[in-house]
Amino acid sequence: MGIVIFGVGICFLIVSAYWVWFFVAFSKTQPPIYSPENLTQEVSVIVCYKNAEGHILKTIENILRQDYPNFEVIAINDFSTDQGPDLLKKLADQRLRLMDAKQDKPGKKAALSEAIAMSSYDILLFTDADCSPASDRWIAWMTTCMVSKTEIVLGYGPLTRQNGWMNDFAKYETILTAMQYVTYARTGIPYMGVGRNLMYRKSLFDRVDGFSSHDNIASGDDDLLIMAAATSTNTAVQICRESFVYSDAPLSLRSFLNQKKRHISTSVRYQPIHQMLLGLFAMAQTGFFLLLAGGWFTGLLSLSVVLSFLAAKWIVQMTLHHKIFRKLDGCHLVLKFPLLDICMTLYYLVLPVYSLFARRRSW
Repeated sequence: MGIVIFGVGICFLIVSAYWVWFFVAFSKTQPPIYSPENLTQEVSVIVCYKNAEGHILKTIENILRQDYPNFEVIAINDFSTDQGPDLLKKLADQRLRLMDAKQDKPGKKAALSEAIAMSSYDILLFTDADCSPASDRWIAWMTTCMVSKTEIVLGYGPLTRQNGWMNDFAKYETILTAMQYVTYARTGIPYMGVGRNLMYRKSLFDRVDGFSSHDNIASGDDDLLIMAAATSTNTAVQICRESFVYSDAPLSLRSFLNQKKRHISTSVRYQPIHQMLLGLFAMAQTGFFLLLAGGWFTGLLSLSVVLSFLAAKWIVQMTLHHKIFRKLDGCHLVLKFPLLDICMTLYYLVLPVYSLFARRRSW
């Protein structure tokens, strides 16, 4: 019994320490002041799409409505077999440049590299074909961070709120991921960004030789590039609500796992410090619940002890994350947190197994 309680206590302390870390990092995160002076910077917005006829037209139209004077939009067709490319040809806007990828390779890296090479400006802003900026100042707010020695701006891409538990969990996982990469970046050890809202300089991309160091992996056009290029001094974070880029959550558990399993293939390429910190968090979270459940089922822990540990964990975390959830558009999830916290543990257990046996997807 004593060993089990000790193990649960250690896991509780580790998880609590991480949440204190998240809280402190977000407390220091202040969005830059919106300044008309930054509107003079020229920006190339790049969208890579494949078989996206259901949403690519709306996405490009929303981007073209941005209240920003100096930008172009490059929409590159990565060997689509639907009507998406034809829909975009109907748009008459001199800021829009349509391209067709020349290399048909798994993932988006080849197409993105071609688009980057053809971009007119040094500042590159990326989003996905199924995304929608939260405001007409998305480009402006992201560019506000691109000052001085900054070469990378990590944006945030929340999921659109819909009914259903799958949507709640997908939004929570997205928030938790953002809590981690924002915290790591603010602490000086950036390790990833999200491709649906990411900005960096073309000169930086060329300096690190693009995706060449991980070209053999289909995914990783966002996190592995940031891993290779980000430093403690060249990376900024933007979490102003007007800078958000929304996308729809997966509709089923299977589609969600298919979307997330790529992190397994790319995470092995992370720096040892990031693998250790991310792994420790997941192991402490999982170990807490497994030890409690095992102790209760074997009779080593009484129900009152189990409930006491659960109450302590959830009170600490809910107290610390309330403001963070508000910043990241997750206020409606606060009261659902205990169940979401348990589901996250199941997710940590299921995803590696699913990734091992699920069929690989190329794009």
